[in-house]
Amino acid sequence: MHNNIDHHKPFEEEELQLTVNRGNIYHNLNNDNLRKAAQVIFHDKVSKEYYQKTIVAGNYIGFDLEKHGFTNLLVHIRLLAEFFRSAIHLVGQTTRQKSNKVFFMGEGQGRTSIAAIEIAKQLQIKEIYLNDLLTEHVEHVREKVARCYGTRSQIIDGVKLQFVPGDFTEVAQNIDVQFDAIFAMWMVTSEICDFSNVDSLRDVRNNLYHSVKKLLTKQGVFVEEIPFSEGIGNFYYVARLKTYHILHEMGILEGENDHMLLTDFTDIQSSGFPYHIRYIPCNGKHRQELESVGLVENESTVTFAPSGIKNLGLYEKEIGSSEKIVNLFAGNSIDDIIPYLKQKEQECLLFPKTTDIVAEKKKTILWRQKYPI
Repeated sequence: MHNNIDHHKPFEEEELQLTVNRGNIYHNLNNDNLRKAAQVIFHDKVSKEYYQKTIVAGNYIGFDLEKHGFTNLLVHIRLLAEFFRSAIHLVGQTTRQKSNKVFFMGEGQGRTSIAAIEIAKQLQIKEIYLNDLLTEHVEHVREKVARCYGTRSQIIDGVKLQFVPGDFTEVAQNIDVQFDAIFAMWMVTSEICDFSNVDSLRDVRNNLYHSVKKLLTKQGVFVEEIPFSEGIGNFYYVARLKTYHILHEMGILEGENDHMLLTDFTDIQSSGFPYHIRYIPCNGKHRQELESVGLVENESTVTFAPSGIKNLGLYEKEIGSSEKIVNLFAGNSIDDIIPYLKQKEQECLLFPKTTDIVAEKKKTILWRQKYPI
């Protein structure tokens, strides 16, 4: 766990100290809270199994993801519609040999599963794989879909659904299917890690993106959302530098600890494991991860997470239930829905100032294959 090799420091000392001293009034940026998270997480060897079963799974015990993420739902549906449309359009432009199948990695409790089905219907997708590490999450999605459409059939208006629990890389080894698009939204890939040592971490990350590439059709694409931590002063930048400062002092994971994110969830998680660590490579490092398996950035966008809802009545009227999401897409094309959703974001949501230290920025990326055949 501990590594005493002297590495070149990744940040200027003055920049690091100024950043470490900022934002301590906020729970998720408080140095003492983050240090406690590190001490609890790294009190012993953090194997991949411990990370998945204790830390990641423990974060979600007794936790209503849909309620917690409701403020973000409108933006998530709009981003999903934009990138789903772009992905299938790009594949259609470059080949006639499509599989008409897509895969959703880390679907959680199914926050956008209904929207995904409705978009798939419009884009003539024939099969959707819905995956999550946790079996209980996959079952929650299954029940959500059944309630919404009034059937337990796994074929909804011509779209076949496959519910697939388990670690994505293990799932990838056990299925002989290829997809036109794989989606890993909502920072899912930041949790596919092994923090036992640097080599294991790099191996898991390499295996992750090789597994993605393996499951893609020849012209298939990968859509991924990650924390954007490169902009000086924003939340993930500050949290990343604070995390580095703490882990470096503890001598943990030197050589990679400048790309990590410690989190203290004790303010919202009372029944499970309230601490977390994720891997959020930046400064070109993440691009190298994808390019090493032959995937290059085709398009991307950076968005701010909303800070609140200013018109709850209108917000709930638009997307307050699965049935309302179905109605939103009924009779409306994706090309019409996307600008409509953008308008509703402005009418319904509050957004932080761009200079606000707690403003969370996320980057959504469409990766395509470097040498399409």
